Amino acid sequence: MGEQAGEPEAEKQSEAKKAADGGGDDDEEEGEAVDVPFSRLLPLNRPEWGLGVLGLAACIVQGVRHGAAGIITAFFLASLYTTPQVRLVRRAFVCTVRHIAVACTSPGRAVVPCPAPRRTS
Repeated sequence: MGEQAGEPEAEKQSEAKKAADGGGDDDEEEGEAVDVPFSRLLPLNRPEWGLGVLGLAACIVQGVRHGAAGIITAFFLASLYTTPQVRLVRRAFVCTVRHIAVACTSPGRAVVPCPAPRRTS
């Protein structure tokens, strides 16, 4: 007596289950994506905003620190391999550029003193 008008028991149970779930063919609609505006999602992360800003600041500081360490190391290594004559030429070039810059930017006569080269003996 499990069958009624040629319908098996399993089909009855599946229909009963669909009716309990709200009926209809909802299986096709479950996988669809819903477009949610970004402004609606932002308040959900409000407790973590402070940590995000702190992490951003830490990343900027570390990036500047690594860049500065590279530049300082390069200058240190360059100073090991330069001769006094090259240093004198560089100092003269820097003083010349400094004089030209002051002469071009000042309205009157200006003299910028350059440090006297140190004598190495």
